[in-house]
Amino acid sequence: MMEKYIRNFAIYGFFIGLGLAILFVKYKEVIKLDPDTTMTSYVSVFDYVVNVLRSSVVGAIIGGVLGVFIGNKPAPIQEVGNNTELIKDEEVKY
Repeated sequence: MMEKYIRNFAIYGFFIGLGLAILFVKYKEVIKLDPDTTMTSYVSVFDYVVNVLRSSVVGAIIGGVLGVFIGNKPAPIQEVGNNTELIKDEEVKY
């Protein structure tokens, strides 16, 4: 059961990290040379993809760790044994 939480949280963390990385990882750098002149240099595709995937893997790791803590809940206590007979006897009296 806990493995399911870890796996789901890691997958969700990867995709959330991928989306955020696509939005926020810089793909160009603008350098101001003069008051009227700017130079734009673009990051290579390989470097951009590596940065995006690195951010996604970090999101997956964080999601997996959250899955460990959330999926590590104790199981609910179930009463078994003679208590059920006592409960049935009490219901009959009412």
